[in-house]
Amino acid sequence: MFLPQNFNFEFYKPSKINEFLRSNQVSPQKKWGQNFLIDPNIVELIFSSFPKNDYEIECIGEIGTGLGVLSHRIASSDYPVFFFEIDPFLCKFLQSNAYFQKNKHTLLQGDVLKNLNQVANKKIFIFGNLPYYITSDIFTTLLKTIPEFQGGVFMVQKEFAKRLIEEISSISIFISAFCEIKWIKKISKTCFYPSPKEESALITLKSFPNRIFTTKLEVEKFELVLKTFFWGKRKTLYKSAKEAPFYSSIKERDTLCEALVEIKVPEKTRPEQLTKNQFYEIAKIFIKKGA
Repeated sequence: MFLPQNFNFEFYKPSKINEFLRSNQVSPQKKWGQNFLIDPNIVELIFSSFPKNDYEIECIGEIGTGLGVLSHRIASSDYPVFFFEIDPFLCKFLQSNAYFQKNKHTLLQGDVLKNLNQVANKKIFIFGNLPYYITSDIFTTLLKTIPEFQGGVFMVQKEFAKRLIEEISSISIFISAFCEIKWIKKISKTCFYPSPKEESALITLKSFPNRIFTTKLEVEKFELVLKTFFWGKRKTLYKSAKEAPFYSSIKERDTLCEALVEIKVPEKTRPEQLTKNQFYEIAKIFIKKGA
């Protein structure tokens, strides 16, 4: 499936990374959240988390190719691969490698939030060492853009992963409507070069076979409901429905309040007091009523 682990891969060594970057007069870009994975054991854990069956994968994606620590093995798979990378230098580096040149893979250079639409109709499985500053945006854009997203293995900030799994938040409710979220392992800062300020976590997403919200419009309406309820800190659900600045008509606000009444949500309820399923029911009613 993938190339076996190569413990001698040169960019597992910070000294080699420094030497390579200096020779090309570049440095890790903080604005793009560049922290290169250097631990071969974590790399092996990532690949061991790739599903062996019960998925309908027709291609693979990688968000953030970096120096190729995952890319050189992903490129060896039998699947077509779509590489997403924003850094022009790293794009040229990827294109210069034999493992990229000898296979019919696709490099999508630029902002991943804009380029995900290039795989909108694919049954894709995605690997990603995600830039922490846009992790939420990547997940929401991915799930809105790719109806047949199959799942993925992602490196994210540890606190973000904990919020996804342990807390009631807008992003955790949104992702959980489409995917099963699983914590794999806490990842030390020392597994990266340069070391990030925060610890990381490896998580997997496995898409549910039947989506609660299927069309792009339904997903956008669901996102609007969550955005509304988590808009005002410590506000009640009813107050947020009446005051959130995201609606162009009173009818939409009234419809959202009607959905709360229909599932018997008490007047003083705040978002953290509802279950994820209650949020889904509210959104379904809101959509059904044609708001």
